Amino acid sequence: MAQKLLSVSRHRDSIRGIFVEKKGGGYFAGSPVDLSSKEALNSACSRADEIYINDSFLSAIYVWDLFPKVAPKHISHLLHQDALDKFQSSGEPNIGFQILGEVQTEGIRQREIAYMAVEEEEIVQVWSQFKKHTKKIKGITSLPASISATVAKFESLDANFVVTWIGDTESVMSIASKDGIIKVARSFPFGLKGLDLNDEDTLRAFSQKIDKELNRTINFFKQGFREPEPEKIFLFGDRHLQQIFEVSPLSIPGASYFFQFTSQLINNYSQDDETENFHIISSLFLNKNFNFLPQKVVADRKSKRLLYPAYAILAVVVLGLLFWNFQLRTQINDEDAKLRERQTTAMAFKSEVEALEVKINKLEPFQEWKVFYDQTFNDKLPWDRILSDFGRTTPPDIVLDSLSINPAGQNKWLANVSGKIRAISWEAGLEQIRDYGAKIDALELFIVKTVNYAPQNLEENTKFFNFNLLLEFNKMEQ
Repeated sequence: MAQKLLSVSRHRDSIRGIFVEKKGGGYFAGSPVDLSSKEALNSACSRADEIYINDSFLSAIYVWDLFPKVAPKHISHLLHQDALDKFQSSGEPNIGFQILGEVQTEGIRQREIAYMAVEEEEIVQVWSQFKKHTKKIKGITSLPASISATVAKFESLDANFVVTWIGDTESVMSIASKDGIIKVARSFPFGLKGLDLNDEDTLRAFSQKIDKELNRTINFFKQGFREPEPEKIFLFGDRHLQQIFEVSPLSIPGASYFFQFTSQLINNYSQDDETENFHIISSLFLNKNFNFLPQKVVADRKSKRLLYPAYAILAVVVLGLLFWNFQLRTQINDEDAKLRERQTTAMAFKSEVEALEVKINKLEPFQEWKVFYDQTFNDKLPWDRILSDFGRTTPPDIVLDSLSINPAGQNKWLANVSGKIRAISWEAGLEQIRDYGAKIDALELFIVKTVNYAPQNLEENTKFFNFNLLLEFNKMEQ
């Protein structure tokens, strides 16, 4: 009996899914269903054997770059640090990557790696929405990653390509290698909803809007990768897309445009059905290197997989013992002797355990020292985060002269910051210190208590003004 695969696309507040069965002759799918309500989602997941999900993942970053050649066990840490530097938020990144090859530049061996990083919190939100059906989830990836992998799987490609999906209220555009690995990906908060397909002026304006974003994306790609523009551009979404762009053609020079697949994805679907439901179906064909299950879940599943061989060996041993016991009932006396020998060994082990317990008791006084050191190191200030926050927040026209943090009660600290502002006038400097104070106040670690601001050298063309900030720092909130 064929398995029921539930392919889901989740973006903004919308969730849609399609049941797909993989048989000898290919894939066979049902009609798309709206899974936005809890009841509909729970009902669909209950009937599914496996679940595959793609999501917009607005926090996702896509990187294709050269990295130092390190031992395989250190690659994840290397990419994690790189992602932290590039992330727009302070969230923890979940990273999927693929090693593309090795190159040598100036005598140094480097690896070419493509990676994708998604904020772990976004993945946990997706995971939590499926609640008791999470054991059925086999894959979570981004919408750009899934549509790129799907095109690469079903189309004959020999170079980079562009794939664009245009939805009702959201659109996605990505440039990928011939293997479907993303080089550039963007999303846009607009789509076809409310578009009058009978109004040529409306269609022309929409086409020009897409053409503008397409040109921007390709120019960004050319500047970043120093490669020519892709020649194949795939556009999916509504079955009337081709009609829209025939009214006002896209302007990429030398490009070929495809509004349908040249090969069949779903055996019982028309080409129009595939075009409209492409974003949902694509979850099934995700690249396993960019499968973003929560990190804790991946670790748990890996541990269970490692235990499967042990379970098999244990089962074989148990069956062997049962057979052995059944066949060798006549050797009970010999087994009794072996049992007595084992009891002797066990008594010897018991003596060794008792000796070890004595040694352990001698180590108990050191436990208090361990508690002391743990409390001491738990009380230190997070200087790495403090300096990083000030480094990101302080503009070029402001120079910090001093930063001090002193205790001011239980779990309370006061920070004193002094410096100078370069400005063309006293009023401009005042506006700058207000803006700077607001940015500092927005940081999680600090609350601005007082601001002192005084002019200096007003006769100079470029003036400097002294300032002093008194901040409240609550270590319990870091």
